Amino acid sequence: MGWKAVLGLWLGYGALFLFPSGAWANCREFDWDVWVVWNVENKWRPQVKNFLFSKTEVGFVAQVDWVLVGGVPEEDVRYFIIDRHTNKIEEVNKDYFYEKFRDLTPPEPYEERDGRMMVLRASNGVEFLHQTAYCHEGAYETHRLWRKGRPFPTVVDPCDSISALEIVDDQLWLGTIHLAEEGYVPADGVVVQSLRKPVRIRKIGPKEGLAGCMIRVIRRDPYTDRVWVATERGLNVVDRRFRVGVVGYLYEDFDPVSGRPTLFLSLSPRWSNPWALVASALSVRDPKFPPSPTLRDERAGALLFRGRPVSIEKGKVVCSFQDV
Repeated sequence: MGWKAVLGLWLGYGALFLFPSGAWANCREFDWDVWVVWNVENKWRPQVKNFLFSKTEVGFVAQVDWVLVGGVPEEDVRYFIIDRHTNKIEEVNKDYFYEKFRDLTPPEPYEERDGRMMVLRASNGVEFLHQTAYCHEGAYETHRLWRKGRPFPTVVDPCDSISALEIVDDQLWLGTIHLAEEGYVPADGVVVQSLRKPVRIRKIGPKEGLAGCMIRVIRRDPYTDRVWVATERGLNVVDRRFRVGVVGYLYEDFDPVSGRPTLFLSLSPRWSNPWALVASALSVRDPKFPPSPTLRDERAGALLFRGRPVSIEKGKVVCSFQDV
């Protein structure tokens, strides 16, 4: 896609960003006009792919499907670290990120296979094989889940799919998503069931405080025994009594200091700046602001790393997750 097509796309959708950005109380009841904006933004804004934990920090990896680097589409992967004590967030490069979490890297949450098949992994390494559901256009192909080659029954709606999972003691936390004619749409948020039998224990969605509906990653924090949930819109921490705390809503905007497109976290829902998304996708760099000397830009012409810590003030980044 050329830059003119990209700019034209955002000019066409620009007016829709005047809609309010509040979350839906029910994941299955949403305004389709707002959904158009929401769906486009989710494809352009980095989505959380994994969490990593240490005693002093929480890291997360975020990715957008593609950016243009020298005119060539590539994946844009970003790495962030949240300090547990100061509650500051910093974007760092890949080498530094994995150095900080050396020997603490859990298995990847999922692995795509052929067709609609996917391997879903808990942080303890337990694997499930999953088949995505599709119940539209005359089809009725329900989701299927296997563990060790045997069917594993769930309490998730048969026509919804499982996008993420985590094992928490004797519970199985399942993230849900729904494949419709228009693409992926919200389902039931997080569904918690017994690991031993298909009995639902709890459902967690925006009504309970979840920052979004489409679940990307679920990971138990081994140092606090809380569960981190990444949705299409932000980050949450859920305690063992299912109380939900909002860590932050993700959005992309221009950094007021450097002028670069930057991923921020806000205490309240908000849309990204469409021009910041375009600039990030096209790897636009302001020559007045070279990369931070403390971080190595691993792809010439790509804008990936800002390298300055951002304090949690005025809703810019995150609230304290220690009080959840």
